Amino acid sequence: MSTGDSTSSGPSKWAWLWACLVLFVVHSPSATEAKFIEGYLKTAEKWAFLTRFCFLSDDGTFSFDVEYDIEYAMEKILLYYDSPHQWPAVYKSDKNCQEREAVMKRENNQFINLTLVSINSECEVIRHPGDKATYHCKGSRSFRSVRERWWFIAISNCDSTKGLELRYRFTMTNGYDYWHKHFSADEFYILRTDLTALILQLGILFLSLLAASELKNRQLFHSTYRLYMTAVVLQVSGLAFLSLHYGRYGYNGVGLENSKLLGRVLLSIGTVVMVLMLLLMGKGFNITRGRLRQASAVRLTLFMCLYSILLHELFIYGSGWDGFKNKGEGFLTRPSAANKNFPYHVRTSQITALERSTTGVVGNNTLDSFSRHTYAPDLCDGGGGGGGGGGGGGFSATEPKNFAAPDLFLVSGAVEMRPIPAPKSIVKQDKSFPHHAPGAPPAVFHEPVSLS
Repeated sequence: MSTGDSTSSGPSKWAWLWACLVLFVVHSPSATEAKFIEGYLKTAEKWAFLTRFCFLSDDGTFSFDVEYDIEYAMEKILLYYDSPHQWPAVYKSDKNCQEREAVMKRENNQFINLTLVSINSECEVIRHPGDKATYHCKGSRSFRSVRERWWFIAISNCDSTKGLELRYRFTMTNGYDYWHKHFSADEFYILRTDLTALILQLGILFLSLLAASELKNRQLFHSTYRLYMTAVVLQVSGLAFLSLHYGRYGYNGVGLENSKLLGRVLLSIGTVVMVLMLLLMGKGFNITRGRLRQASAVRLTLFMCLYSILLHELFIYGSGWDGFKNKGEGFLTRPSAANKNFPYHVRTSQITALERSTTGVVGNNTLDSFSRHTYAPDLCDGGGGGGGGGGGGGFSATEPKNFAAPDLFLVSGAVEMRPIPAPKSIVKQDKSFPHHAPGAPPAVFHEPVSLS
């Protein structure tokens, strides 16, 4: 993996990408969903489930507008609630149509008969060319219960020999204000939560960009931080598209389904990128070493492939998975706070120098072992210097120091320094020297050497 600085492609690339995504969201057809739904049902079964909604007590309203061929009469709309003897007792059970209707109570007005003789719906017969007639029915229901409840809407005709056929349009609401009307009771705070998270993520992105600029100037903009920045951008983008969907959804009950799908995809990709970054950091990549061992790289690649496939499958089946989302922004944006244990101080130019060096050693660092901190003892000092595991690059404690600490300046390549020559001695031969006794050997003085 390369960790050196790369040339930016400029903001135009991202601008074009965002423009394409927005066009996809706005102009692509989107499927309608609760809490305004419409569609066409045709099945050989006598009972079919259509949708569900969590209604508030008193404030919840269900409106319907349906039309079906008179040959399929009499069809009924069934309203089940979430008590154990109601919906859980019939859904995905072996009960027949009559048994599924039997769990409901007519006194609770859970049946809506779609026919002219019904007193709880407004129906009319519409004649069509070719001696064809249909029932057109519309009406509404309000819900009163001790608490908010899940209600499940189904269609049935237990006496039918042809199955079911229905064109329907349902509107389900809770109250009248923007934040509640089209949202199911379990979804009331999704929009506000997404907007809050988006604002916080934008703040994190702004601070991360400032940190990235400073790191780039200091040649510390490593690939792990780039992965972190990518994850943050994906998180912000995903939350933006989800907020766009739910913002429109609160207005018309339909929203932008493509925007919702795109937002979820971006958040999932951001999770994968974040997991990859955390695993690389756990392996010490760009922290205690500049490359991974081949076995570690293979294991990491296999794990990420399996993780991505599993996340994709869960995404398709709608099971959901929060994943591993410990982002650690404080550690990444303030590396000095943890620099004792994680020496995030090796410059990208130093790593480039290590990669190009014939010996693979520059100062206190090798590709497989970075020093613990900027002023750690050199590798040739008896302590083995280096930290994070790894030896001293083949140097013994008796060898002279041939390397200057490269952390004190910007390294553009492998730098080797010549050994410091031994101090020169000064011999005093002047016999007039007051401390020179006649016949004694000449005094030898050494120039003082200052240690810094």
